[in-house]
Amino acid sequence: MLEILRTPEFEFDRDQLVEPGLHAILDMLIERIATGEHVVKKALGKVKGLGDLRGCWAIKFDLLGYPNRYRLVIRYLPHDFAPTEVLLIAVGPRFDGQVYRWADSRLNR
Repeated sequence: MLEILRTPEFEFDRDQLVEPGLHAILDMLIERIATGEHVVKKALGKVKGLGDLRGCWAIKFDLLGYPNRYRLVIRYLPHDFAPTEVLLIAVGPRFDGQVYRWADSRLNR
């Protein structure tokens, strides 16, 4: 089982998810990541206007019937191969790349 680390701002992000059911979905995703279960994720990179998130992963999620409006941004530590920890960087709406900008500002201060 991977140790779960969080950026200091992560809990604030989580608290902003106000729709009923989103916390439960997020908690389930975190548990699946920690136990090594398969989770569909996308490798992130350097994107002009959004930031440099090389080495990070984005996981889409939402309530049933909605088009994946939210993203969880994580990084495996010490690296993607044989990680021992996972850092939860940011969680929030993908609209206009907001969650990616938050993640970039937290990692590249």
